[in-house]
Amino acid sequence: VKVEGVPAISVEVVDLDDPSPVGSEATYEVRVLNQGTCPCTGIQIVVSMPEGMELREASAPGPYKVQGQQVQFASFPRLATKADLVYRLKVKSRVAGDVRFRVQLTCDQLQQPVFKEESSRFYKP
Repeated sequence: VKVEGVPAISVEVVDLDDPSPVGSEATYEVRVLNQGTCPCTGIQIVVSMPEGMELREASAPGPYKVQGQQVQFASFPRLATKADLVYRLKVKSRVAGDVRFRVQLTCDQLQQPVFKEESSRFYKP
């Protein structure tokens, strides 16, 4: 008898500095959690920043590259059950208003990507 686990991966996005003045740094935290009963493999995070926002710094469990308004993180090979990954991105906005910070999560066990958006407000000081 072979028993396989059930994959259940989730992603949370939180802006730690909301609202923020235009021109200052704001931090977003992306947390990936494996709530399932089997490991998840090939976890990929892609962040889409709105126009007028730029990445200042990122801390992640692996390397990343910036292409235009996207930040693509290297695939994480294996996430154990009940384990999590944390990505922190410091950004700077040159534009005032309500913006949407979007995260896409994929892994080998998902047939469709998971999308999360975080709304943030930047104001003129």
